[in-house]
Amino acid sequence: MKLISPLLKPKPVKFTQNTDINISIFRRAFLLAGSSIGVSSPNPSVGAIIIDRKSGEIIGEGATREPGREHAEIVAIDSVKKRFPDDFAGRLADSVLYVTLEPCAHFGRTPPCSLAILQNNIPEINIALKDPSEKVNGRSIDALARAGRKVTVLDAGFLMEYFAEEVAFTLGPFLCVETLKRPMIILKWAETASGFLAPGSGSSGHISNEDSRTLTHRMRRLSGTTLAFPGSVRFDWPKLNFRDHLRDIRIRGETDSFFQSLQDGYLTNQVFFPSVHQQTTRLFLLPRVDSSWNQDSMENWIIQQKNMAEEYGRPLFAYLEKDSQAHDFYTGLMNAYSLDYQRAGSLEELLKILPSMEISSLLIEAGSRGVSTILEKNMADMAMVFTSPRDAFPDGITISAPARRKLGEMIPLSRYSLGENNPDTLRLYLSGDHFI
Repeated sequence: MKLISPLLKPKPVKFTQNTDINISIFRRAFLLAGSSIGVSSPNPSVGAIIIDRKSGEIIGEGATREPGREHAEIVAIDSVKKRFPDDFAGRLADSVLYVTLEPCAHFGRTPPCSLAILQNNIPEINIALKDPSEKVNGRSIDALARAGRKVTVLDAGFLMEYFAEEVAFTLGPFLCVETLKRPMIILKWAETASGFLAPGSGSSGHISNEDSRTLTHRMRRLSGTTLAFPGSVRFDWPKLNFRDHLRDIRIRGETDSFFQSLQDGYLTNQVFFPSVHQQTTRLFLLPRVDSSWNQDSMENWIIQQKNMAEEYGRPLFAYLEKDSQAHDFYTGLMNAYSLDYQRAGSLEELLKILPSMEISSLLIEAGSRGVSTILEKNMADMAMVFTSPRDAFPDGITISAPARRKLGEMIPLSRYSLGENNPDTLRLYLSGDHFI
């Protein structure tokens, strides 16, 4: 494999692929990165571990801290210096660094991590994924290799086989903003055992059980921003809060998984989510204005969302400019109550605006039409499908056949059960080509 910096234009350098890689060390590094979710944003959530090259003992580790503070590699190096104050130079000179993303190569709010690695004489670096951002994009890998360091970068197949969930949850938001120029989209819905999302009347109430709903509240906080589609706004008047996220839940996976570890650690281990997304955003995509619904009720609901801002995060309203009636009605409301709002010509255009507002991860909760639209347009980076064992109604509305086929093309990840008696099933799906 050749990774060549376009700036330096060096001679090609060959890199070792997946030899002598300790999978358990990388798995722990990703768990450390999990503790940085929502803390490091808009920087990526990265974990780093330093081991003794001879014994394999972990001698230092860390995760990226808040913007402007130390990146994971620096935290790990500093932990070695703190643990071995009299011999840290010798320890680092005979060590191996595992890091979940290529170290930065530029001066920003902090100096480049690649420079710190060189200055501390770390001889061997194992990197899970190359940083695709314009400022890095292989430059650190190249600089380290040209300085005589042994550099290993995991290939895409190996990474997706062993660490698909880890990459999606810790690096997915950063990768989507850098490569797709929009937030990572996590599409969530619940359906009955027969695949119905709602009865024919359009409003279903709760399909999933209490544990599934608690997990949804956690995901709202984990993602930082939740988007409700117009159908949900029109029929359900959603709040998009996370009032029950601290309730204990019964979640069981088929195998030990990263997502399972995140949920297990949400309450019981302080390393997870110490201050995740203290400020969340509740984004509502407003429906078209017509005579079939009460505009006074819409105004009262919007005021309610504003009053919930202090406890559950700011409300952000958006509408698509398809008709002048919606423009006049919603703009008047937003200005009258000094609310944040965005106008866009399409959903795609709205998504492109969000990274400028430091929104890099978006949990979308939608009905059958919204779910079908996102899947058919290949916009879902991850899908979370809650399936109830019950048929709450004998007939109803499901997603389109093309959308169901698109879901079938995604990579199935771990399966989980939620609840005790007649548990719901949660299945995660990943669009692998959006990340690697």
